[in-house]
Amino acid sequence: MTHDDIIREIAALLKITEDALGPGAGLGVTANWDSMAQVEIMMLLEQRFGVRVDERSLETYANLDNITNLVETKS
Repeated sequence: MTHDDIIREIAALLKITEDALGPGAGLGVTANWDSMAQVEIMMLLEQRFGVRVDERSLETYANLDNITNLVETKS
């Protein structure tokens, strides 16, 4: 999985353009990325990328940079 794949999937889930997922994108900062979307993103990571995130770590992965680092290191 590439960085672009991750952005494409998250943008589609959030129903925003890929350009809206720039540096600093994350929970409470990016349009449509609220707590419910955060849970959906974590489910997406597991289903599409095979990466499971423990509930205790949800806040750690509440921004695009941490998500892409996680997926790229686990893939």
